[in-house]
Amino acid sequence: MNWPSTRHTYTLAMLTVLLLSMALFVQGQDLTLSFQRLSVAQGLSSQQYNHYLRQDSRHFVWISSLNGLNRFDGNEVRQFHSTPGDSTGLADEGIESDFFEDEEGRVWFSTNPAIQCFDYRTGKFKSYSPKFAEGNENTLAYQLLYYDEKQKQFWLIYNDRVALFNPAKPENLVAVDTLKTLFGRGLKMEPVNNGLLLMIPYSNGGQLRKYRPDGELTWKWTFEINDGQDAGTHHFYLQNDSSLWIANQAGLFTASLQNERINQLPEPRLADVAVSSIVPYDQDRLLIATWKDGIYFLNKKSGRISGELLSLEGEYVSGFQYPVDNLHLTSDGVLWVQSEGRGIYFSSLKKRKFQSLLQAEAGYPAEYSQVGDIAEDEHGNLWCLTKAGVIVLDPHGNRLSEFDRLNGPSSLLFGNDPYDIRFDSQGRIWVCNHAGLFVLTQPEGIFLPVPPPVELEMDRPVFTFTYGLPSGKNIAASLKAGLAEVTGPVNYPELKVFPAFGKDSTGYSVGGGNPAGNQYVFSEARKSLVIFSETNGVLEADTIIPFTPNVNTIRFDSLRNCFWIGCTEGLFQLQQNTGRWQLDRFRSFPFASAYSIEIDNKGDLWVSHNKGLGLIRLNSSSINGLNFNLEDGLQSLEFISSSSVKLWDGRLAFGGVNGLNLFDPEQIQLLDEPAHPVITALSVNDGLPLNEDRIASENKGFPGVEKVILPYSQNTINLKFAALEYSSPAHVRYRISLVPTGQPANFSGAMNRNDVTFFNLREGDYTFSLMASNSDGLWSDEVTTLRIIVMPPWYRTWWFYSLIGIVVASGVYWFYRRRLEEVRKEESYKRELAELKQKEAEYKLLVAETETAILRLQMNPHFIFNSMNSINSYILKRDIGTAGEYLGRFSRLMRMILNLAAKKYITVYEEQELLDLYIQTEAMRFEDKFSYEIRIADDLDPDDVLIPTMILQPFVENAIWHGLSSKAGGGKILVEFKIENDSLLCAVEDNGIGRQAAADSQKGKKHESKALGITRKRLELLQKETGHEAHYRIIDLVEPDGSPAGTRVELVIPLI
Repeated sequence: MNWPSTRHTYTLAMLTVLLLSMALFVQGQDLTLSFQRLSVAQGLSSQQYNHYLRQDSRHFVWISSLNGLNRFDGNEVRQFHSTPGDSTGLADEGIESDFFEDEEGRVWFSTNPAIQCFDYRTGKFKSYSPKFAEGNENTLAYQLLYYDEKQKQFWLIYNDRVALFNPAKPENLVAVDTLKTLFGRGLKMEPVNNGLLLMIPYSNGGQLRKYRPDGELTWKWTFEINDGQDAGTHHFYLQNDSSLWIANQAGLFTASLQNERINQLPEPRLADVAVSSIVPYDQDRLLIATWKDGIYFLNKKSGRISGELLSLEGEYVSGFQYPVDNLHLTSDGVLWVQSEGRGIYFSSLKKRKFQSLLQAEAGYPAEYSQVGDIAEDEHGNLWCLTKAGVIVLDPHGNRLSEFDRLNGPSSLLFGNDPYDIRFDSQGRIWVCNHAGLFVLTQPEGIFLPVPPPVELEMDRPVFTFTYGLPSGKNIAASLKAGLAEVTGPVNYPELKVFPAFGKDSTGYSVGGGNPAGNQYVFSEARKSLVIFSETNGVLEADTIIPFTPNVNTIRFDSLRNCFWIGCTEGLFQLQQNTGRWQLDRFRSFPFASAYSIEIDNKGDLWVSHNKGLGLIRLNSSSINGLNFNLEDGLQSLEFISSSSVKLWDGRLAFGGVNGLNLFDPEQIQLLDEPAHPVITALSVNDGLPLNEDRIASENKGFPGVEKVILPYSQNTINLKFAALEYSSPAHVRYRISLVPTGQPANFSGAMNRNDVTFFNLREGDYTFSLMASNSDGLWSDEVTTLRIIVMPPWYRTWWFYSLIGIVVASGVYWFYRRRLEEVRKEESYKRELAELKQKEAEYKLLVAETETAILRLQMNPHFIFNSMNSINSYILKRDIGTAGEYLGRFSRLMRMILNLAAKKYITVYEEQELLDLYIQTEAMRFEDKFSYEIRIADDLDPDDVLIPTMILQPFVENAIWHGLSSKAGGGKILVEFKIENDSLLCAVEDNGIGRQAAADSQKGKKHESKALGITRKRLELLQKETGHEAHYRIIDLVEPDGSPAGTRVELVIPLI
């Protein structure tokens, strides 16, 4: 088969065509973008009135709405709303102006009632409501127009007047000009030579006013468009000091400011079309948005459309199909499209790297976009095997209509799953699809079926691929019946079953070969890899390697002398080492499946898979890879097995379910716009907001916060962050580190989550560090840090440890002092031991004598003798009752004395009983010559307080015998117990004749009372034992005339 020319003849021409096609692709073709959407579902406060948008110097994007203010960081939208009574919030929900930024980084805008600015240092808003000096305004309606950085003042519209506002003098406005009509959001002001140009939209055209910087009006021009009929102006773009572009309801117009002339562009696609917005795209082109007819590239010099901006939405490509209200192109190359009622759409114009061809369009059958395989002819044309047949494209992707006979319902190929297309050495084109094997033998012909070998005895063996051997033989692989050889005439080929690969052979799904090394690797479906060699025109199986995954593609790598196997379990490498074949998983490939593989001129691997297209750089110092997605210009994220080809000029083509991608690997340029990592929020303990008093830095609002101090009760911390990168936020990567402050950062591996939670941090001083990459894997040099101090719990604070130290030190010191004291006491004890032992006998003897004396004292023989005489006297008088009563009391008293004498201490109550019985007995003997009373104070518990046994009896006896026995009638004894000065006071008082009279009455009698001496010794012993004072005193009572009135004895005893 003879084609018009050979490859070598066309080399120079093809280079010329390629360069021209690349220029056309850049300058004259449509551009397909995959837009992302911001709506209420994505966090936007409202999808209405998102007309104003600005990216500030910190790379946040501010978006207006009718229901609050929005700030977008690429991941999340933060909403700001007005709150009654909050002077640091929005003054009103509706944003009425564009956004401006001053030299301090504050973001300015206006609402109806106020001019407002957002200060990143505080994270809050400040409001100003200035008025004119005359102060006769009834309403408030501010609209900022322009910020003059040199004069540090704003130009604005206030009601119907143009005014100046100086933030340094915020109380008053300076009136500049008066406008007759209010015009809404189309108002715009831009700097021009020696002044400022105010552009005012009218419903029938517009007006331009030029001012000096001081506010003086120097020029004014009012213009009409289309005779004022349905000619409302939407937008202005000032190209230079003398040329203006006007987006109007009636179309696109230009204005010459010098000649004051309006011209309508001759572009027919914009005639009578509502143009809504204009932004500059590059030096030569503008982006023109229409209200309902799409977005276009316009050449500024020719005034003609050079291409359309298309949108890939789902499976289909079409012009932008939603109403466009405004366009914004930010400095990072991201296009923002505001669609009234639908929110914001955005996509990067710089990120696109791949040319997408044959993508499905609405109303066009999807079969034409499923590219199952690709082959290149000697002219550089691309033969694309689709489910609709074969579609032929020229080298720069234009469809060649002369080959349309090869596709469509009339083609025998239509409607069948495509598998393989290949040119053989004789110029024939072979196609395998689900219907069988087809061949095209004439340039002007059609694909005809090739009958299966008659010996197979099957109508549909399902041929999967064909292969040309170095011997010139062509073989066809069947999924059901092994391999067959192509025989017969060139124009009428036949199939013959290969020897040893007949109808009982296993089928083959895909294959690849190294003709120079006589090595061919075919995949037995879900069974094994078979390695063949050709001997005398016959294929022989040399090695069989069990391999059960479904193989999608096999490519030979001449640079590394190995085969790459792409399958449903990833990527494998097959190579021969010391004569043996070795199959290893390529673990640097991160995806589940590999569909098709190509090797570029640098030796790098390009692998299509089920989540995009991957690049594996094998020739770099370390293996690394990139993955490309829809935003990079891929036809879709899903590619088709073994559908790819490397073209003669080094370009690569990969087929997928929605067309094919054609690109030059050496022309792929990654985004050089770095990411800008910032921390956007910090919360504690599962979502609690951070209190401002915990922020220990000058900047109180994120992302400017540098340090926070948290109590131990808030030691679970969640951090949110962003890269402020909008080309493809979902493919941004982060690395984080949390280490003690002062240590070098220890960054984690790359992750795509934009938040992290640290649970139950111990007290300490930490530094959190954040890095980010853009969507093309370029890591920024910026590292954002946040110092986090977690305070210890109270029981691990320095003061608590100090207290514990003091307690421990005190305990040690106390133990030391006590031990020292014990040692000293021990030495003292040894010195005094002899003395104590010597005194012990004396003390015991003294105690025994004292106790015996007490007993003898209590058992006073006189008392006993007299009592017995009294009993005898009662008996002689035959007063048996009184004698019995007296004898009973006497015996009870004796029994009580004997019982209590063995005790060292008795209670006050027991002492009271003893005295009561004793006094009653004595009173009978004295025939009731005296009375007595025993008093116990109310604050004294007689059952709880102890007293030495029978300590008062001797004093009561003295009172009776010496005080009252000689008194003529009316005798009385008083016994008292009370607490006084933390001691027990016991008193015995009588109204007898007194001590002196008693002593005089005893003169000449031999009587010696030992009671006082014994009692004194007992009190001394008590004082030594208790360490508290114990003594008694005797008080002589006298009448007012000085005569004796009795005696009072008081004993002071320690409370026991």
